[in-house]
Amino acid sequence: MVTASASDEWTEFTPKAGIKYTLADDAMMYFTYSAGYRAGGFNDRVDSVETATTPYDQETVDNFEAGFKTDWMDGTVRVNGALFFMGYQDKQEEMQLN
Repeated sequence: MVTASASDEWTEFTPKAGIKYTLADDAMMYFTYSAGYRAGGFNDRVDSVETATTPYDQETVDNFEAGFKTDWMDGTVRVNGALFFMGYQDKQEEMQLN
């Protein structure tokens, strides 16, 4: 059995900001931006020390959301809608290789 050790560090600034615009007492629009990340790591399911001690990159994502919220008929009916977009960089996905 071969043993090895490796270490690395992953940090990321993850801001969140949004704006809201009130169109009327019963209608508003909004936009939100946020960033997120998942730390990198090491693959422990490999058959070589070199591969096991080589880190993979962290995953980052930029999130965008825009939407509206409205009330109709004195608040009896509510209609809301939203659009989302998530842009990934270095997305981490587990894969089975045979």
